[in-house]
Amino acid sequence: MPRFNPDGTLRFGMAYAPPYFDLSANATLLPWLETNLAITRINGIPGFFTETSTGFGAAYGAYKDRNAGSRSVS
Repeated sequence: MPRFNPDGTLRFGMAYAPPYFDLSANATLLPWLETNLAITRINGIPGFFTETSTGFGAAYGAYKDRNAGSRSVS
């Protein structure tokens, strides 16, 4: 059986390990349901390499990845 936080728990997290920056939130809404949201930013890495290009360069900015999930116990 998976471990869940107590019912009604809300957690926030932050992690930084260059070039990655991560923000996350986790909520245990019911005794059998847990949800999470996260966004990860990758900074300083050129985006979308192709055979003819090395990426969009400094004008591209930062790559961001969004994530959402849930788990439940039946």
